[in-house]
Amino acid sequence: MKCLAIADLFIDKQVMEKGLQKLKEYNIDITIREWKHNDIEALQKDNISLEKNGSDAVELPIDILKDADTFDIVITQFAPLNKDTIDKFKNIKIIGVLRAGIENVNSKYAEEKGIEVFNTPGRSITSVSEFTVGMILSEIRNIARSNHYLKEGKWEKKFPNGILAPEIKNSKIGLIGYGDIGSRVADLLRPFGAKIQFFDNYFQGETKDEKVETLEQLVSESDIISMHYRLTNETKGMVNKKHFNLMKKSAIVINTARSGLINENDLIDALKDQRISGAAIDVYDEEPLPLNHPYNELENITITPHVAGSTIGNFSNSPIILSDIILKFLNKNKKVTYMESFGFIIVLIGAVLLQAVTNYFHGRYYQRKIKTLTTRYSEGYLGVGIIKKALRPGKIAILVTKKDGTIQECNILTGAIVLSRFHNYKEYEGECIDAINWENKKHKMVVQDAIKKIQQQGSINNLYTA
Repeated sequence: MKCLAIADLFIDKQVMEKGLQKLKEYNIDITIREWKHNDIEALQKDNISLEKNGSDAVELPIDILKDADTFDIVITQFAPLNKDTIDKFKNIKIIGVLRAGIENVNSKYAEEKGIEVFNTPGRSITSVSEFTVGMILSEIRNIARSNHYLKEGKWEKKFPNGILAPEIKNSKIGLIGYGDIGSRVADLLRPFGAKIQFFDNYFQGETKDEKVETLEQLVSESDIISMHYRLTNETKGMVNKKHFNLMKKSAIVINTARSGLINENDLIDALKDQRISGAAIDVYDEEPLPLNHPYNELENITITPHVAGSTIGNFSNSPIILSDIILKFLNKNKKVTYMESFGFIIVLIGAVLLQAVTNYFHGRYYQRKIKTLTTRYSEGYLGVGIIKKALRPGKIAILVTKKDGTIQECNILTGAIVLSRFHNYKEYEGECIDAINWENKKHKMVVQDAIKKIQQQGSINNLYTA
């Protein structure tokens, strides 16, 4: 199989190659090409456009599509795969997206063509959840504000939320969304002593926290409200003027998820009118954030440039996580064709029948041959040689092991199968034993004599003259 991996400024060629090592070990041929941008801002601009407008918003450079019809797998992080691009990959079976969102891929069209589309859920759990807790602390404890004031030469201790700041301890945290990131935020905040409740229509399972049935109940009861839902047509603007009017005057709102989840204009009005105490925002309807944006005129908001997920671990682990997902799918769906299965069954049945017939006739022959040649032993032939001669060339019906149990001399596979039917074959572990438990005492003496000679000279070479 062949895989095209499209690198970018966040997951470069080196990180991509290292992260896809498991696919290489699976004998998948990896080709890495780069979706080039002059800087991170240019890449982010394309990414935001794709997230808002879908896979047709940005065109993929033609040089990345060289030999497109030779690839079975395509892996991308931000690079767009629209309908026309997917059609160029005539043999593609899998599309892997190195993040949770797949807005840059026309997944509906891919699935219609029978192409499996995998995202990378959970890659941002640590980075975004930690950042969320940081944003909560920064806003309620005025950390960023204090830094800004001091650099302006102001020794200020009075802030929009008062002189004495609230604590996370004993605060009621309201999480909107309780998936991988939302539940991880809860885990991080619980040791502070916070009481945590959440609203999530899709959550099922056990939890230490309280699930509320309506979004209205959550926003009206919570001191700190944090967004962790996925942005869809249904969730766009899910928090708006109606909800800000239900919030406590002391409430703060955190958004490190997607801008569209909150009606940005309604949030600005709520902050201006001080209907809520404050907000901490990392995502915006327009990015980069314009200098004349209303947020820049407000004192009761902490803003950061969409960096919640920008950690080393987030990007370097993504190819590793996706590799495991793809390999799990490939191993689960390994299929032998009908003809291959039918042919294998026919060969197996034939082999079993042939072995049964062979064992029967060989057994009868060897039984007679050994009796005859054993009689000749009394005339001077050495038993081990006679037995070896009686069996198929290169086989011997004696098993000799070292004291540690490893085999010293053993060529009994054919002989053992044949003789087991007629001589009560049994294997032992020990210093030196015979592999065949002879019913005839005379036969057993022949074997024991051979073993004795093997012990004396440590080899089966030149032990027989027949």
